[in-house]
Amino acid sequence: MIVFNKGDTFKLLRKFTLKEVLIFSEICGDKNPIHFDEEFCKKTVFKKPIIFGMLGASLFSNLLGNNLEGSIYIKQSLSFLRPIYVEEEVEASVIIEQIIKPKDFLLLKTIVKKSLTNEIAIDGDAVIKYDKTKYQILI
Repeated sequence: MIVFNKGDTFKLLRKFTLKEVLIFSEICGDKNPIHFDEEFCKKTVFKKPIIFGMLGASLFSNLLGNNLEGSIYIKQSLSFLRPIYVEEEVEASVIIEQIIKPKDFLLLKTIVKKSLTNEIAIDGDAVIKYDKTKYQILI
């Protein structure tokens, strides 16, 4: 059995390429040029393409699926505070904050920071159900 404690953190560094942004656009059907059209973006407050906010938030699923195998998302809140640009490195973090018994739920803090400036781009909270046969959470 793997033991985790309150405050334990899972982290991931990542950049999204224009190709990945275009693939995400195809999957979700969102064709907003703010995500891939350089000329369009030059006329906006962002000046260059930004990734989809939900693409950045998908890093939380990566962290949970690879660190708490068998966990199931119950709830996620997100605030998109700053743009993440195509090819900009970010660090996603998931922090164990609280266990919710008797349902075997965990309350998590979810954050994506810009690596260069350490500014928070995405801030949120999540609730997951974890597999208590595989993990022990000490709070």
